[in-house]
Amino acid sequence: MVKIEVMDLTVVCQSFPELPEPQIHRENFLDTIDRIFESGTELVVAEGKEGIGKTTLLAQFAARHPNHALSLFIRPTRWACDPEILRFDLCNQVHWALRQEELASMPDLGDAFLRTSWSKLRKRTRYRKETFYFVVDGLDEIPEENAHVRNRTFPLT
Repeated sequence: MVKIEVMDLTVVCQSFPELPEPQIHRENFLDTIDRIFESGTELVVAEGKEGIGKTTLLAQFAARHPNHALSLFIRPTRWACDPEILRFDLCNQVHWALRQEELASMPDLGDAFLRTSWSKLRKRTRYRKETFYFVVDGLDEIPEENAHVRNRTFPLT
């Protein structure tokens, strides 16, 4: 039996978490987040104790907006919070959102590549009246020896 997978940003995101089955769908929380963004708010922060379901909630939000939610799910491991891997994951998702194709390799993805791609995505949001979300999970879990990742910026303007 061949498994067919529909490509979207949740599939392209290399750090997207494997979600437990069965899931507890929190439609009321997801609806609230949508309403908050629709009211003009630009940032929503999910806080809570470890194990309460923040990662699952954020993954469900991204899955609810599979073609409009760029995601980074950072884990406290050497590879999962490596700035270059995170940059590639983000660039690959922006590239997918623009062209519906993944990057073939990990070329030199410097600030210029990300800035140019992000600018194209922003133009698309203006002309097509599309909304894109940026979901980041795990910033608080980055080990102290990798704290530079938390403070690393990806210039987008």
